[in-house]
Amino acid sequence: MPDTKSQTSDCQSNSGRDNKLMSALEWALLAVAFGSSLLILGAIVWRVAFDGLTWSGSIGGLGDDTMQYLSWARDSSQHVLVGNDYTLADAPRHYLHPGLVGSGVLHRLGLSIPLSYAVWVPIAAGAVCWGTFGYVRENISKPAQRVVALALALFYAVPTSLILALLPADHGLIFDLFIAREPQTIAPLWGYPYSALAVGLTALSLVTYIRARKLGKTFSPALVAQVIFTGWLQPWQGATVIATLVGSELLLRNRRFSQLAPAASKTWFLAASATLAGAIPLVYYALLGRLDSTFIESERNLMMLTGAERWWLILLAVLPLLVPALLVARMKVPSVAGLTARIWPAMAICQALMLGGFNIASSPSHALRGVAIPLAVLAVTGTSNLLRGYHHLTRVAAAGLAISMFAVVGTVSAERKELTTVFGSGVPSVLANYFIDQDELDAYQWIADSPVKGGVLGDRTGLGAMVPWRTGRKVWVGHVSWTPKSLSRYLASDAVLAAAPCCSKELVLMPAGRFIQATGARFVMVPCWAKLDMIMKQLDGAVDSIHRFGCQKVIQIRRGNSAADRAAVDHFYGPSQAN
Repeated sequence: MPDTKSQTSDCQSNSGRDNKLMSALEWALLAVAFGSSLLILGAIVWRVAFDGLTWSGSIGGLGDDTMQYLSWARDSSQHVLVGNDYTLADAPRHYLHPGLVGSGVLHRLGLSIPLSYAVWVPIAAGAVCWGTFGYVRENISKPAQRVVALALALFYAVPTSLILALLPADHGLIFDLFIAREPQTIAPLWGYPYSALAVGLTALSLVTYIRARKLGKTFSPALVAQVIFTGWLQPWQGATVIATLVGSELLLRNRRFSQLAPAASKTWFLAASATLAGAIPLVYYALLGRLDSTFIESERNLMMLTGAERWWLILLAVLPLLVPALLVARMKVPSVAGLTARIWPAMAICQALMLGGFNIASSPSHALRGVAIPLAVLAVTGTSNLLRGYHHLTRVAAAGLAISMFAVVGTVSAERKELTTVFGSGVPSVLANYFIDQDELDAYQWIADSPVKGGVLGDRTGLGAMVPWRTGRKVWVGHVSWTPKSLSRYLASDAVLAAAPCCSKELVLMPAGRFIQATGARFVMVPCWAKLDMIMKQLDGAVDSIHRFGCQKVIQIRRGNSAADRAAVDHFYGPSQAN
């Protein structure tokens, strides 16, 4: 007869080895995710150290976005409350952001402005990795399934190239620029660490809630703090967390789900306290959007761009995970964690579809950030249940195919695109601006040191975008969101730098020199591509002096006194000068 005890011991030994292997794979995935978040920074350091390039401050994503964050960080270091440096007019200081306050403090302690922003990348990466790991573990007990879910949760990326091939060019551009990377959990780590930190805190908040609810706790200071900072960093994620908490509590009071958590008096206060506290930053942002002139203008500007985020484009970004996730619809909810896994993506996707479908607010696809985490959990759970009668190799092949198609390919493609830009020619690009040359630095430094008071008119990207944080001066045209009537100002600044002939409609039918004086700008930054001699012909004696820094030029403008010119510019482009 076979030795039953020996067979049992062998099975336990094999199971133990499998568990250790799966645990090692989980940690390997976390290490790869953390390393991926630092890859762009590492490439920048490499080029600075070995190629002698000068870092612009950009850490990924759209270069103008990083320049805006750096401008805010400098402003926060001086005033705590952030104002608008993308207009020469007086602007209110009402914007208080925890990440910017932290960067401002670090800058006051001696860290450079770019480093005070970049330091958040490893912090956010740690939060994302730990939050995703904890949330997947709370939902899935089987090690092999957990590895697949963790891989998809961290690295899910929609097959953008395939979708772009099927979309019309205009919709494809919107999808590629604004939507495709939103559901990708680690994507915000390439340029947007505050957003990435909000994603990590979303997962950590729900892990804290799940564990506290299982223990029957009625209050958790950690949960309250996590929910507050989630919404303060990113209101979209804050709204999702609150909706998930409220939805979970309401369903746990239903007879169908009441057995998922121990019944205890006042357990409702756990979610209620976090919800009430988390609503504070959301109310704050709502008031800014209604009462602060900068935020009102920003919303108007962004709606012109992100208003094209159609609901079906938003849905396309999550469809590859959403379809297998729906397989759990007929499965029994196993736990509080499983309940949140069903509510979280529903709330996030509904928020995005409502904001975009009804044009309620700009950037609706931001609500999708972090949604791959619960969708990966549901997709693996549903697919595993569907394939449970199949051979082990079939299930392994299905898992490998899913990871390859919707994790490896997309993530590698996105990182390769960023790295190609970093290791390109070193010339600033509209999308990256990773490096600048010494001539540009000299031009910025001269403007910063000039005793002449006043703002700057420059190109909308590149030189102009960096002016506020490098010189401490305001610019007439800068980031698309915070520049008043930004699209119109873009056309006007382009007309000046392109040496448009006298009295074009972009310059309110007046000579370029009078137009610049009417804006209140005292300096014009002329990039290398612009033709200085042609620009000078259009300035009509408004030039005080010209300063050359290699191919970069700075024109100092005489102060203008025409009230009629100023009124005309203010009418078409919004207030330009301080009162």
